[in-house]
Amino acid sequence: MFAFLIYLACKVIIYSGVCALLRNFYQFPKTSLIEFSVKWGTLRLLIGILFSIPILMTFAILKLDNLPDWQIGAIVLTPYRFLEWAVLFWLIKRKHDISWNNKITVWLLIAVCASFISDVIALLTGANNIKLWC
Repeated sequence: MFAFLIYLACKVIIYSGVCALLRNFYQFPKTSLIEFSVKWGTLRLLIGILFSIPILMTFAILKLDNLPDWQIGAIVLTPYRFLEWAVLFWLIKRKHDISWNNKITVWLLIAVCASFISDVIALLTGANNIKLWC
C-alpha cells in the first residue's frame, strides 16, 4: 500500500510539472501556475486510469506471443501514453483556445518521457504491477 501511495504522489507531481511547462509555454491569462498544474495533472492521472483497461488488454494479448515485458511495454505504452497526453492537450485547448504548434510537439515528447520516468519510479518502489494503469 505504501508503494502505491508513493507511486500516485510521484505521478501527480510529475504530471503537474509537465502541465506547468505547458502553462509557461502559453502564459494563460488569469490562471495561477499551481492551480493550473495540479488541476490538469490530476486530470491526466484520471485519463491514464481510463486508458488502463485497453492498455492491460493489449499487454495481455502481446504476452501470449512470449515477448519480453520490456518489448511489450515499448510497443504498448508509447502510443497509449502519447494518446493520453494528446487527449489532455485537446481538453486544455478547448478551455484555453490555443492551437497546435511546434511547442506542443516538444511538450508531448517531454510528457511521454515524463510518463516513462514515473513508470521507472513504480519499478523502483516495488509498485511495478500498477505502472500500466495511469
